[in-house]
Amino acid sequence: MDEGTRELIDCVYEAAIRPEAWLGVVAGVSRIFEGSPVMLELRLPGEQPPLPRYSTGLREECLSRYGEHLQKDLAWSEGVLARLSRCFVDLEDVFDHIQLEQTDLYREWMEPQGLARLWPLGHAMVNEENEPIALLSVFRTAEQGAFTPEEREEVEQYVPHLRRAVSVYHTLNAARRVDLALAEVMDRLPMGMLLLNSRRQVVVQNAAAERIVADADGFHLDGGRPGAENARENAALQALIADAMEAEAGQALAAHG
Repeated sequence: MDEGTRELIDCVYEAAIRPEAWLGVVAGVSRIFEGSPVMLELRLPGEQPPLPRYSTGLREECLSRYGEHLQKDLAWSEGVLARLSRCFVDLEDVFDHIQLEQTDLYREWMEPQGLARLWPLGHAMVNEENEPIALLSVFRTAEQGAFTPEEREEVEQYVPHLRRAVSVYHTLNAARRVDLALAEVMDRLPMGMLLLNSRRQVVVQNAAAERIVADADGFHLDGGRPGAENARENAALQALIADAMEAEAGQALAAHG
C-alpha cells in the first residue's frame, strides 16, 4: 500500500468522526480519476433536507437537485440498489435502455455544468435494512474520456473503508441528534437540572441551572462540582448527591444480577 492510498484511507476514517474531512475524501477520489468532479451525499432514513453534501468540481447551487433528477428520471429497484451497494458501478451498465442525453438529468443538470455526456460512476452505501445512507458519484468533464479499468480497479479498494466509515458516521450522528433533543427538553424545564458523572462533576446542565449559577446566590460550581456557600446547606446537598449516586449504583448492580 503506497502513501497516497494510506492517507486517503486515514481521511475516510477521520471523516466518520469529523464530518468536514469528507471534503478531503471527495478530493482524494477525484485525484484517482484525474480530477473528475465528485459528489458525496449522506442521509439518514427519514431525515429532512437539506442533506449533508460534499463535492469538488460541481456547482454548489446544483448539488441538491442531483438526487431529485435520479429519482425522477431513472427507474430504481431493489436490484439496482443492490448492485450499487456492492461496488462502484457505471450507471450506463444499469440504465443502458435509457438515452442519457434525453433525460433532464443531463439536459438540466449535467450539461449546464460542463459535464460529459457519459453516465456517472456510482457507489451506494446501505444500512442493515438495505436503505441507502450515502451515495458517492464520479462524473467526467466534457474534456475527459470514459472511465478506465485502472481507475475503477483503484477506487474499489476503498469500498470496505467507505462502508465502515459511513456506518460509524451515521451512528455518531444519530447519537448527537438524541443529545440535542435531550438538551432541548431539559432547557424547557423551569427548574435547574444538573447531570453529574461518577466524580460528581457536572457534564450536562440546563438553561435554568446556568442562570442559578450565574446569580451567585448561595449556589456555585467548584471545579465543576455543585456546592452551597452555607456550610450546613452544603453538607445537606452533598448528602443528597451521595444518596442519589448510591441508589443509582444499587440499581445498576441489581440490573446485572
